[in-house]
Amino acid sequence: MIYIKTLGEFDIQKEGESILKDIKYPYRLVRLFKYLLTFHDKKLVPENIILDLFGENDFSNPKAVLRTQISRLRNYLESINIKECFPISFVHGCYIFSINKERCKIDLDIFKEKASMGDSLRHKTPLKAIELYLETIELYDGKYLSEIEHEDWIIPLRNKYERLYLQSLFRVIELLIKLKNMKI
Repeated sequence: MIYIKTLGEFDIQKEGESILKDIKYPYRLVRLFKYLLTFHDKKLVPENIILDLFGENDFSNPKAVLRTQISRLRNYLESINIKECFPISFVHGCYIFSINKERCKIDLDIFKEKASMGDSLRHKTPLKAIELYLETIELYDGKYLSEIEHEDWIIPLRNKYERLYLQSLFRVIELLIKLKNMKI
């Protein structure tokens, strides 16, 4: 099972061991991987990827550069034996980065799922909701992809997940106060 940690320090773990600590990985490929992971299962127009990731560079043929980087990423994923977890397809002029959910778990997906479950149980079973919110809070180990700085594409998402974290924290406090007042 592959586990990807995106909240706080980024890591890819296989069978509980970090893949990134034992190997030398190309920064550009991991940056591309993080970008594709962030927008997984969405159709990504090459021009937007180029603008977001290579905007500061003046390539004569940026689409060729992107194709080369995608090819290198596929080869890299294959070299560390996780290519089957992350198929990258090109359909109708768009890249689609998929995740094999049976072979890969992402902390962010678990984080969002637990917060959502807590919200759905908040009024019916507050103790279970508190438990789920606490698990949500525990998963939040720092800002989303915290090592990425000064990239416009990450800021709205980072703010969204930070708000979800704070919302979970406030809901725990709210439910604890409510339970204390009910003297349960």
